Amino acid sequence: MRPSNRSKILEAATRIVDRDGVDAVTFESVCQEAGLTRSGVVYHFASREQLLTAMHDYLAGRWEAMMEQNAGKPVAAASTLERYEAYVATCAHGATAAELRFLLDSVSIQGNANAWFDVLDRWAPPLDKALSSAGHLDNFVARLAADGLWVHEALSRNELSPELKRLVTSRILGFLDNQSRR
Repeated sequence: MRPSNRSKILEAATRIVDRDGVDAVTFESVCQEAGLTRSGVVYHFASREQLLTAMHDYLAGRWEAMMEQNAGKPVAAASTLERYEAYVATCAHGATAAELRFLLDSVSIQGNANAWFDVLDRWAPPLDKALSSAGHLDNFVARLAADGLWVHEALSRNELSPELKRLVTSRILGFLDNQSRR
């Protein structure tokens, strides 16, 4: 199946952010990266702000798709433990520069934050929600450790070796409360 121009634009903008940062996202740079005309980009995104907002939804959706793939099922069909395991496995892949930049940026713009926080709440709820629904502090500790691994991978100059990453991920998974199968 051929990707839509909208998807091509979002992928192109993501590559630009990964390579050059958010400030480098302009209509001109996106047109060149996507191989489209300015009118082709403007058809989908009337302004740079609309494009950046769509990137939050796109990147958060891509992140959630990775969790579904790691869980082997949609969030609604996954147990609490399976959701946390998928979250940890996804975080172990590390953040791209675009994901990290957009997640950090989303904190200051509520509408953009919702795309990310909705995914987080479904897969690894914050402590108050985790305790009220399942009562598992261990799951929250695993989430914090997975978040740390995700950020470390994005910010570190020295990548973890595959073996060390496997050991760290295994240790984080060991924090999970195996009683939370509901």
